[in-house]
Formats: sequence, structure tokens, C-alpha cells
Amino acid sequence: MWAQRFSADDLALLHTLSRAAALAIHNLRLAERLVEQERERHELELASEIQHDFLPQPSAKDFPIHGINILARAVSGDFYDIMTLPDGRIWFNIADVSGKGMNAALLMAKTSSLFRCLAKSSEHPGQLLNAINNELCETISHGMFVTMVGGLFDPSTGVVNLTNAGHEPLLLFDIKRESFMPIPADAPPLGIAAGIAGPGGFPVSDLGQIQG
Repeated sequence: MWAQRFSADDLALLHTLSRAAALAIHNLRLAERLVEQERERHELELASEIQHDFLPQPSAKDFPIHGINILARAVSGDFYDIMTLPDGRIWFNIADVSGKGMNAALLMAKTSSLFRCLAKSSEHPGQLLNAINNELCETISHGMFVTMVGGLFDPSTGVVNLTNAGHEPLLLFDIKRESFMPIPADAPPLGIAAGIAGPGGFPVSDLGQIQG
């Protein structure tokens, strides 16, 4: 025969305690979400600072190459760089890192540093981007890559050499025809596989006599 072990008061107390426990669990989960959101916000701020610090300072008005980076969000994978060699030639790039957040910002910082370091001993953009690709493949995270256009401009001749590694086609504006000529990618993105270029590096487009 079944005997009632709990009174109505016991059930009411149990109901009250369960509601209090449920509220405590809900508040704990809410606090955890707030902590995670704050961590992500702080991470985005750090990534934004890293990205901003690696962008070049604005160039003088009479300098032949200029760039601008307008972010749609606090952090993006886009970046560019401009570097003048002692002999007057000017290296430049436009690039985009896959992904976003701190991982993309760190890869952007590494790629930018490799560009500046390896450009000093490279003779043309295809050789430079090939060297960057091989370096990135040694440590890059699985699934990440970098698209990049690398260029070398010689003000004394007006010649620009370019290599497009998986980036969106460049648009060269023809002043006489008032039209744009696309320059599509002629190499894969950087960081996918090492040693994929030929002995001389990635292909190079010669845009001879492009005056700054």
C-alpha cells in the first residue's frame, strides 16, 4: 500500500527551491555569456590595434604610390604596405587574409613582416611572393591563406612589375580610353602549398612605362 511521504507544504517548498535553483543556473549561464562577449570584444580591439600598427603612414602628396584601408568592421583581413628601397625603387602590396579576429590579425602581421624582410633581397614580385608563400606554409594554421598582389615600381623608368597571387583582379585605368583593364590572378593564394612556383617564382606582369 502506497503511503504519502510528502505533505502539500513539502511540495510547495520543493517547488520554491527548484525555481530558485533554476534562476541561479540561468544567471550563471548569462554571466558566462557576458564574460565570453567581453573576451571577444577585447580580442577584436587587440586585433584592430595590430592591424592599424602594421599599416603604413600616409605618403606625401608628391609620392607616386598611395593607399587607403577603410574597414567595414572593427577588424578585417585586408591590408597594404609601401616600402622604398635605398636605390629609389618602391615595393608595394595589397593583400587579404582569410578569416577574421585575432588569428587573421596575427597572420596579417606575420605576412606584412615577411614582405618587408624578404623584399630587401628579392629582384621581382614573383620571386618575393614565392618566398613569402614558402615561409607561410611552414607555420600557417590549417585552412588559412593569404591573397596578395605584390608590385615593384621603378620611378626612373616608370615600369611596374606585378604578381597577383589569388587576389581579386586589379583594375588598371587607361586615361586615354577612360576605361579599366582587369589584371587577373596568375598564381594561387599564399600559404596553401610550398614549392608550387617555378624556379624563377610566380609569373610577373610587366606594365612598362606606367608613370607615377
